[in-house]
Amino acid sequence: MSTLHHASGLPWCATLAVSALCARLVTAPVAARTTKASATVSAASALAKATKQGDAERVSIKDVLEAMKELRERSGVGAHPAWLVAGPLAQIPLFACAMMAVRRLASEGGSNGLISGGVFWFSDLTLPAMDIATMSAPMGPYGAVLPIVTAGALFANVNANFAAAAQQSRGMTIVKLCLEWMTLPMLLIGLQLPQAVHCYWITSSAYAYAQNRALSTAYAREALGLNELAKTTREIVREKGLHSDERLEIPPVVLELIKAAAKARAENNNPLAINLLLRASRGGSDDANAHGRSTEPVRGDELGKAHPTVLFALGQTYAVLKDWKKSAITYEYSARNEPDALRRARALLGAGVARARLGDLGMASEALGEANRLNPSDASVKIALASALKLNGDPEGALQILREAATIQPDIDERYVKPLERELASRTTA
Repeated sequence: MSTLHHASGLPWCATLAVSALCARLVTAPVAARTTKASATVSAASALAKATKQGDAERVSIKDVLEAMKELRERSGVGAHPAWLVAGPLAQIPLFACAMMAVRRLASEGGSNGLISGGVFWFSDLTLPAMDIATMSAPMGPYGAVLPIVTAGALFANVNANFAAAAQQSRGMTIVKLCLEWMTLPMLLIGLQLPQAVHCYWITSSAYAYAQNRALSTAYAREALGLNELAKTTREIVREKGLHSDERLEIPPVVLELIKAAAKARAENNNPLAINLLLRASRGGSDDANAHGRSTEPVRGDELGKAHPTVLFALGQTYAVLKDWKKSAITYEYSARNEPDALRRARALLGAGVARARLGDLGMASEALGEANRLNPSDASVKIALASALKLNGDPEGALQILREAATIQPDIDERYVKPLERELASRTTA
């Protein structure tokens, strides 16, 4: 960094930013390789699942590795799964070393010029926003600006990387929430770091955000060979006579719309999310006619052709808006189109809850019963089914289902089983 500073003549704040860009550019091929490895694993998992007739529970790691080997040999563009680990391992030490180097430069600021190497309110890059030793703020209230921007950049990266996954998985929602909350302690740490560190860190985070966005575009997918990977997957499935040859891979334009809808939902802009998902359900067409119909209800024939992931997201969003009829219909079509048993059970759970909200307890019990058959280890499905059965006049059936749920989640016995037993006993004595 000192060499770059003296050779370029740039002020220290710009030198640190350029250093961050250079470090990120060095690791850009690794990031691209990691993205390709992730896509290869995803395609191989889909191929292995198709081989097992859509039953995800029967797919082993060996099946995925065999599918991955076949994909890489056929397409010539896949990446080894080791890159999923190697990518972060290559970048973390580099970032840590850079942070330590910047802190060392800040500690020697009086001799190397960092003490006057900044601009605007952060002209002295050696000062922190808060000095814990003296319990003072050397830079006044403006000292917190760069630490807040750093924390905001971290939050934006977490949101961009996990928003779509959080819409599809409760576990990933928890992971996303935990990582977002982690930006608060990072802010507290950042307040105690020299301003020089933030000049480097903000640039690095901004580059990471831009890079992730760039790697998710249709152009990047083509350049990395991901479209060829998806094409090869479909060819193998067709050759082997397996099911779901068109639905193993979400088309890139539809995937982008799903991501945009997930972002809109995260920002509580549910009407926009609905419009984006309706467009995705029609294949993501950009023609004027399709765009003009983006807010119209989807017809039954269109629902039958839509990707189940799009329909599931539509069902979720309609449920948030309490539009239970549309929620039930889209969940039901999602279950009908979905080859994976566990995801089909999730869609049926949503459909059952929506039907119960509409007062259609017969259809609710039917949907939830099928969800319970497909995924008998999910206690939440059993609780929903028991509730529908009880409301539909079958408390004995509800009690039996709750007892099954209690074997999976013991606290259900105290919360649901015993109160229902007491209620049934009181009816008998009365």
